[in-house]
Amino acid sequence: MVCVRRDTGLHAGYLELHHDMGEIGGILAPDHRGQGLGAELFLAGVEFAHGHASLPTVRAGKATANLACLRALERADFVPAPGPARHTLPDGRELDSVGTGTRPPHRRARGIEGEVERRRSESPIPSAPRS
Repeated sequence: MVCVRRDTGLHAGYLELHHDMGEIGGILAPDHRGQGLGAELFLAGVEFAHGHASLPTVRAGKATANLACLRALERADFVPAPGPARHTLPDGRELDSVGTGTRPPHRRARGIEGEVERRRSESPIPSAPRS
């Protein structure tokens, strides 16, 4: 899933869903950090995982030192849960990890205009403009 800013159309980040493990993870581009987009990206990923991939539980972990990720997970209503103490990145680096969370289905998602309730049956992906 890619994160594109509605106001500029710029690519801001991406999120991956590992269906077999029920885990999501991603990254924001440096210019787009500190603006609340991490929580929005986690919320959209969770809605996709529950609504389209039919996963009952979604997990996300974070590196111990990544406090911004912890704040994003908390704002996206993740709660502490047991998880691995080490995580191996795709490039082979290993990190200490904590704060793996789970999130129940049907929570809030914030749109550009403010907070709105989304039901699981609604798509988190906006429709493309029609010409």
